Amino acid sequence: MTVLPARAMRPTDKASCERAFAGIQSLLLELLPGYRGVDVADRGADPESDAVWTLAEREHLLAT
Repeated sequence: MTVLPARAMRPTDKASCERAFAGIQSLLLELLPGYRGVDVADRGADPESDAVWTLAEREHLLAT
């Protein structure tokens, strides 16, 4: 196995990885309470107060 780091700011170097993370973000993470989003306009007034799940619970949700 050989690990080759991708060049910075070149999403085409790692297209399948970028696609997988985009799917996780759009299908799962946006629905979670306390989601901060990629832009400050998506965050709402107080996202920290909305976050009620622990990291272990989120990992379980992602695994299922």
